Amino acid sequence: MKLTDLERQMRAQLQDHPTALDTAAFLERLRRRKRRRRWWLLFPLLALGLLSLLGTRLLLQSSSIGKASKPEAHRSPEPSTKSSPTTALAPLPTAPLRPLPHPAARSPRTRSQSLPTTKHQRPSTLAATTPPTSDVSRSALPIGKLLPLARAKRRPLPLLPQPDERETLKITPVTRRTAPRFFLQVEAGLVHAQRQLTAPDAESQVYLDLRQRSETPLEAWQIGLMGRWQWTRWHFRWGLSYTRATERFQYAFQQRSIEPISGVREILLAPNGDSLRVTDEVLATITRRSQRRVYNHLELFDLPFILGYRISSYPLDLRVEAGVLLNWRLRTSGEILAPDLGYQPLDEGIFRSQLGWTYYSGLQLSYQMTPHLIVDTGPSMRIFPQHFSDHAAPLRQSYWHWNWQLSLRFALY
Repeated sequence: MKLTDLERQMRAQLQDHPTALDTAAFLERLRRRKRRRRWWLLFPLLALGLLSLLGTRLLLQSSSIGKASKPEAHRSPEPSTKSSPTTALAPLPTAPLRPLPHPAARSPRTRSQSLPTTKHQRPSTLAATTPPTSDVSRSALPIGKLLPLARAKRRPLPLLPQPDERETLKITPVTRRTAPRFFLQVEAGLVHAQRQLTAPDAESQVYLDLRQRSETPLEAWQIGLMGRWQWTRWHFRWGLSYTRATERFQYAFQQRSIEPISGVREILLAPNGDSLRVTDEVLATITRRSQRRVYNHLELFDLPFILGYRISSYPLDLRVEAGVLLNWRLRTSGEILAPDLGYQPLDEGIFRSQLGWTYYSGLQLSYQMTPHLIVDTGPSMRIFPQHFSDHAAPLRQSYWHWNWQLSLRFALY
């Protein structure tokens, strides 16, 4: 890059120009540097100091253990001719030490004689009055150290019961029958209603296809209030149950018909240009398109009688159940497609008013939250042996119910 004359002159003039120092900014920067203390160096130093203290302590412990583990040589005390101003030590005689008798064979008098008579008596005076043994290892120790060894061997014999007492000691198992507990159970669950439509003859097959395309099963749910007797393994519950299933009926169709309508039959033209319209009834093709959507409801009122058995209690209480439900009321609302492609309400002789006995089976997992509150959950299945539709209905409609229930049990007593 080439410099122009103006740039060269500006550089020459500003080359030796002194720049003023901003003292406030310089001092502020120095203060900031002083504030940045390197605290991170303190942590390695502390860790190094702790490690050095720990190593020193381990070395001291190992050295003390090594000194304590070295065996001390038992040396026989040499008789000293020097006399002490306080106590005179007599030389140990060489008479053999008699073996100590068994504690059971010794009399209380003999045992009391072997113990020191004075509480503050020194080991040196005891050594002068007690005959030592001829063994080198035993004679090397004073009598003050031999007495604790002799006392350690004197262990009392365990007291055993007499033969007549053994015969009377018999353990009789105590059997206690627990009374059943009564619970109040509130349950709710989701239901999957599996529907099945069948045609009794081949003529109803077209109507069956139209019903299957126009009806769609939706959600279903169930609630109940029951009483429950529970023993150790068995339980029995009964009460009231309510189930509601929803279906959507949606049908769109197109209908063509030829109907007479009033219209212009012909047009007459006059020579002067006037026209005359002749009206009369004419035949015309009419197309009608319609769509209908209705939500149907099936409500079941039942009386359940269910028996259960516990098969496992760890980690959760697992039970199997089986029983029957008496359906005493079936209530329906909505409409479906009629055989003549019209609309027919459900409460006009299509479904039964009662279903009778149905079968129930399921699994139940229980968890005790408090002594008086238990949570139950698990799957179940309900089978309807009879179909829902009436005998005069053109199609047979039956169901299976797959449930997942959640219930709360409250212990009353």
